[in-house]
Amino acid sequence: MLNRSSTPLLTSLLLGTIVAAQGEITLDSLPTGTEGGNHITDTTPLVINESGDVMDPKDGSMYQDFEISGQAGGSQDIVDRKFSFILSGISKVDDQEGKKLGKLLKEGTLDRDSKGNLGIREGASGGIEALEGFMIGLDAKGLDESLAIHLTGLTLRFIGGDETGKVVKREDPNQSVTFGSPQSEADYTARNGSPFVDLSSLDLQVRGGESNPALASLFADNYTDGGEFRIESFQIKIVDAD
Repeated sequence: MLNRSSTPLLTSLLLGTIVAAQGEITLDSLPTGTEGGNHITDTTPLVINESGDVMDPKDGSMYQDFEISGQAGGSQDIVDRKFSFILSGISKVDDQEGKKLGKLLKEGTLDRDSKGNLGIREGASGGIEALEGFMIGLDAKGLDESLAIHLTGLTLRFIGGDETGKVVKREDPNQSVTFGSPQSEADYTARNGSPFVDLSSLDLQVRGGESNPALASLFADNYTDGGEFRIESFQIKIVDAD
């Protein structure tokens, strides 16, 4: 089930295939990425090459955070433009409805499993347990003001049973998307076989020349003992600003 807090039900998702839209970029988390120790925040710099492909300068290195696929959109010259994806761990979040919903209360350490799927290390298994999650941000200071980056979605792993999660727009916590129970993985719209959460309704964007390290918070608000979910990938778009 996937819904916005402002309405009882936004949509029911059926198993299917989503075709990547123009300007959409997928960041698939890798096991070589930043985790453990004092790694609370991970900033991944990205650059657009002459073909419009988005590249990680660390591509092929032993410390690469994400495998990147997709091309930037927009009508302006975007070659050699740079931007960053920012991910910060949360070990405790405010889950009370209102202005503080999704506010970080305690930082968490990033964790990646053997496939690269993201979780929080403070929990029992390194997955995302109740009130744990991530603050997601984008740095578009290297892009032209006529462009904008949108956070449009993410894919999950290992969600099932009574687990539920929420993505909150920090600029306006009254806007949120809830995902999880009572559906299983197979009930979500699939992207490459993984449960996909569509965030496009939240209009999570950062315009060129600006940066927002706290664009949205993602957290588990309920989970089944022994069954913590993880994040497999994020989807963003670079398009002309509204």
